[in-house]
Amino acid sequence: MLGSLLLCALGSGLARKLLLNQLPASAVDARLLLSTLPLDADAKRRALVALDARAPLVTAPLLSAAQCVAVRKWAAPRIDTRTLDSVDGVPEQQVTV
Repeated sequence: MLGSLLLCALGSGLARKLLLNQLPASAVDARLLLSTLPLDADAKRRALVALDARAPLVTAPLLSAAQCVAVRKWAAPRIDTRTLDSVDGVPEQQVTV
């Protein structure tokens, strides 16, 4: 579930920090991350119920560490940090693939 939250939270500074620094999901307080997401009250309530269930975290890496490095090397020079994100107003840090 936390992986899905991270994908939804790309606009939050916390999610960006996790993803860009390749920190493990266990390095973040899930409730803090949840508080940064633009979710309606029902979605947040369901997420909190899931957090309280203490279900095991299952992850499936999509890319190897070497592949992640290659993607970052390709993307880094193509990112225009002068463009501000329309949601949170910080630099977009994204590139069209």
